[in-house]
Amino acid sequence: MKRKTIITGVNFLGVLNPNVYRLLNYYGYLSFLKYPGISCNFEELNKFIGIAKELNVVVDIHGLPGLIPRLHAKHICDNIDWERVSKDLFSLRGSNVFSTHIGADKLFMAKQKDFDAVLRKNMYAMKNTILVKYNRSIINVGGENQPGGRIYPQIFITPEFVGHAWEILDFGVFDVSHARLAAEELGITFEEYVERLKNRDKVKIIHISGCDLSVKNPIKRDSHIVTTIREYQILLSILPKFKHVKRIASEYAYHKRHSNLPTVKDLVTETITLHTALETRDISKTEEMLTYLKKQKMNTAQEVEKVLKRISGHN
Repeated sequence: MKRKTIITGVNFLGVLNPNVYRLLNYYGYLSFLKYPGISCNFEELNKFIGIAKELNVVVDIHGLPGLIPRLHAKHICDNIDWERVSKDLFSLRGSNVFSTHIGADKLFMAKQKDFDAVLRKNMYAMKNTILVKYNRSIINVGGENQPGGRIYPQIFITPEFVGHAWEILDFGVFDVSHARLAAEELGITFEEYVERLKNRDKVKIIHISGCDLSVKNPIKRDSHIVTTIREYQILLSILPKFKHVKRIASEYAYHKRHSNLPTVKDLVTETITLHTALETRDISKTEEMLTYLKKQKMNTAQEVEKVLKRISGHN
């Protein structure tokens, strides 16, 4: 039976040389770009639109400047300066898909109990705003599971709450690191967390990145650092449970810790290794590629191209 096609991509990180994205796309390792990566501001958004349009890649819109990134928060869209959101954003490939996080903060919990009504209201507010302002009639709104440990009540990170939200939303986003951290906070295993998730068939996007389990600060644990072979093992093991996934994104954003800016080498390593994992579905080949890339010098676009030529068989 023919294996379904899943495209792979990475965060757009405007602090890095855009030629690196051009090279990864040219050599066939980059199929889509996700926004935001680190910065959620208009300067970064406009850079993202520019490179995505140039490369004609699929885009994954996971937030906007001013958006409250919580689907159960009241007035989720009120702070967006829509006049500054370029109409070009919603002409990009894949721009009919928009997502952000499931849940809300403790203040919302104290004042509002009708979670489903607020979720539906926010969902349709986003659809209608984009329809009116950008004439984009088909917008699918999705939600991502939260890691917990921040300002969120535990109810929002339970697999039951997440699965129920996916039932209401157009699609689901499953974040592997978020699920690992949420499971730990809930006192269950990652495997149990996944098994208790309902509506897994609605998940269209998976996010993957490294998380720093060595620190106690829960905000810094969801650190979006380099993905390790352990995360790739988990990804490949759970794929059969998410039968309708279309995109998998590395959310790499930081080198080792939140305070360390990303590097070209990390980004290239993430992009190629994730692509290899999905192409081969073989953890040994994935680890072999990851090990090889870690040994290469890739600090500039020129050095990156040499490595890409080597592994792609180009002269």
